[in-house]
Amino acid sequence: MLAVAAGCLLTAAAIAGCGASGDDTQPPATTTDARADVRTDATADVRKDGTTPSEDAPAEDGATPDGPPPIEDTFGIEDFGLPPAGSRVEGTIGPEGGTLSGVAGSVLAGVSLVVPKGALASPITFAIDAAAAPSGPGGSKLVSPYVRVGPEGVAFAVPARLTLPWTSTVANPQLAPVARIGFSWSSLLDPTGDATSVTASMRRSSGAAIALVDLSALPPKVTAAAPPDAGAGSTLFLDGTGFGVAQVFRPGADGGGPFVSNVTVGGLVAETLAWSDTAISIRVPAGDAGPVVVATPGGSATAP
Repeated sequence: MLAVAAGCLLTAAAIAGCGASGDDTQPPATTTDARADVRTDATADVRKDGTTPSEDAPAEDGATPDGPPPIEDTFGIEDFGLPPAGSRVEGTIGPEGGTLSGVAGSVLAGVSLVVPKGALASPITFAIDAAAAPSGPGGSKLVSPYVRVGPEGVAFAVPARLTLPWTSTVANPQLAPVARIGFSWSSLLDPTGDATSVTASMRRSSGAAIALVDLSALPPKVTAAAPPDAGAGSTLFLDGTGFGVAQVFRPGADGGGPFVSNVTVGGLVAETLAWSDTAISIRVPAGDAGPVVVATPGGSATAP
């Protein structure tokens, strides 16, 4: 018996499962041979159900899936190509201020953003992009390029001035510089300009354009002004109707000079802080107190 046992030990590396009463179904003995991780069974990667691990077959109960299921790619990727040359300008502007201008002959020709000194606390890289134009406020027509000034939402401590070129065949056009914030339009403020461009104040970076409007048949009405004792330098809020979606610039009507929707206090033009069809806020100018008057293309109204 000892001789038999020794023989089994001597031949253990060559004969698997010695002492198993001739049962040749036992697995190979563990070995430290460098070939231990090399499979020789041609069916080693074949599951019992006839599939391989890479095939999309259901995992056995309790088994860990080999990986995430394949993604059904039912959508094609459209290649719109590079944007047209000159449809984007960018540059870094810091607390000292700076200017971004479109390239002559490009879709942004005549577009510029002037950021004054003190408007920013730290340098920011701005870009102006020409974008597909949405519908104007109230369905109005846009008569300038629609641009996006980004990054969107940057507040200017001192308002930046955005210039946009415009063109229209309408006689005596009423031009409303407007900002696109989210899905809504609001007013760009204190517009000035001429027969080819309009410049307005931008207090927060956003989309922007010039809209063609007609407020001639919409007379303004002021229903309230608060606070009643607002003094020079303070903010005065006006409620009412018919102010228009934005301040309007008109190059000249019937041979007259340019016109801008505004609010005067005692005959002095006030700085506009916000403007909408039903509400206006202004900074009261220095000087003698006097009547508060809102003037638009539709007429004028005095605060009660």
